[in-house]
Amino acid sequence: MFKRILVPLDGSRRAERALSVAARIARLADSTVVLLHVAGLGIEYGPYLAQGPSLLESVLEQDLETATAYLDSLLYNADLAGIRTETVVIPGVEAQTILTYARLSNIDLIVLSSRGYTGLKRWALGSVAHKIARYSSIPTLILREESPGQLLAMEQQRPLQVVVALDGSPLAETVIAPAAMLIAAWSAPESGVLHLTQVVKPAATDSDERRDNRGKLQDKLHTAVVREQAACDAAVYLSRLSARLYTELAAKLGIIITWSVVAGDDVAHELIKVTEQGQGAKVGECETADLIAMTTHGRGGLERWMMGSVTERVLAGTKLPVLVMRPQIGQTTSKQPTVHEKSKEFVAARRR
Repeated sequence: MFKRILVPLDGSRRAERALSVAARIARLADSTVVLLHVAGLGIEYGPYLAQGPSLLESVLEQDLETATAYLDSLLYNADLAGIRTETVVIPGVEAQTILTYARLSNIDLIVLSSRGYTGLKRWALGSVAHKIARYSSIPTLILREESPGQLLAMEQQRPLQVVVALDGSPLAETVIAPAAMLIAAWSAPESGVLHLTQVVKPAATDSDERRDNRGKLQDKLHTAVVREQAACDAAVYLSRLSARLYTELAAKLGIIITWSVVAGDDVAHELIKVTEQGQGAKVGECETADLIAMTTHGRGGLERWMMGSVTERVLAGTKLPVLVMRPQIGQTTSKQPTVHEKSKEFVAARRR
């Protein structure tokens, strides 16, 4: 599935730490790694505008040459040895340019660090990473500063586990296929673990302080019943989804599928607890995870949590790498290649 992997770079050592992870995935999936540097057209060029277009053109040309030499030097990076590699330098606005290039160049996966240089001459990679996470319909693996070392170390101890955050909607399920491909590639020849989880929030109740004790007791009982019903519904949903995924991709990719239902008021907080502390329901008990996968938008409405805001809070609060993607407008799992179709393509690539 991951035929072309894009690594955006800003010249910082932090950004370059994504190279080891991208190279590992590319080596396992027989992919091409594309190194991209965006020469920003920010306010640092303002003084040159007043001095005429010829001077501005000269400065831009020099910046492009410097960026090209920088990317060419990375081709000798030991992590990229034996991997097909391309370098691209484009002037433009950072996040928009990265998203446009990825869409037009058949990129299957974006790998980038969540922090980089800041200041006038460097783009703030943290801000860019969050913009890409919010708008990219291409799976994007966002690494924390310590993430590359964590991932590379974990493969020596045990197969990696990815926790996929779901809310019951088809849109949230769109991240399952890329998450499964990623964990299968990384854990090979061992069996990686794909853990599905859904956080169940309690229903809202009447909080009027004038209600008597009997009314408050009724509210508590009602909340408990509603929460229990929601947990049961989520368990049925995850159980059926796990069974379908086992048929469609688990056996083919050699991965293990588990699931859990978690109750809590704060969805983002509960997801971080599940992934970083291994807390979850007893069904398919979730151990400490190595990776989180989620979409930037899921089911909306007054009674459903917005996956977009939850994703942003998880990105801000977790220490783990996060695989995110935004389903395209009107996109559902029925309108895109099925998990079965994607898994066949991925298995064929691994056999080559």
